[in-house]
Parts: sequence; structure tokens; C-alpha cells
Amino acid sequence: MEGGDSGARSGRRRRNSQQSLVPCHLALDTFCILGSRQPIMTEHPRIVLDPEVLVGKRVVRGTRLSVEFIIDLMADRWNEADILTNYRGPMHDDIMACLAYARDVLRLEKVFPSAA
Repeated sequence: MEGGDSGARSGRRRRNSQQSLVPCHLALDTFCILGSRQPIMTEHPRIVLDPEVLVGKRVVRGTRLSVEFIIDLMADRWNEADILTNYRGPMHDDIMACLAYARDVLRLEKVFPSAA
């Protein structure tokens, strides 16, 4: 949890202290609360959320480069060497963290069929 606010104030439900996290069969590196099939996102210490930087978009720690921007560059066929050469700040592990963050966001996506 970022910013130091408590789970109660932010509207998030706190996990019962008797519940425990177990490896989830839905995907590698995800965990489920025991008795639940809902995966939770893993921590990404190199990715931060700061309302003062890029209006609160997720950014690479210590830079003003958003995760979205890094993923856009890669979608536009930039490779890791191109990014590292053209932008000061990000390192190999930062680019991998952006990819892992995007993976986790997509993993949590739910698609419901439309009745129409």
C-alpha cells in the first residue's frame, strides 16, 4: 500500500488475519487468498505511483517515464537498447518491471460476454 493510508480509510477491505496467501493455479507468480480463485497483483518496487508525477500515472522509479510510454515504445518496435540509449534513467530491470506490471494488469482483466 502506497502513501501510508490505512486500508479502512481507502475503502479497501482488509484481509482477515486468518486467511493466507497460497500459490494460485491461474498463472505463475500470482497468489490467491485461501479459498478464493481471485488472483492479486504482485508487487513491483521499480514502478511507483505519485500524484505529483505525470498526474499519478505509474512511472519507473526515479524517472518521469510512464509504464504506458515504455510499453508504447516497445509496441512501436523499439528494442531495449534503443530505449536505454535514448532515455536517461531506465535500466534493464526497469524495462522488465514495466513488462511485468503490464502482464499483471492484463492478467487481472475480466471479459464478460455480451447478451447482445
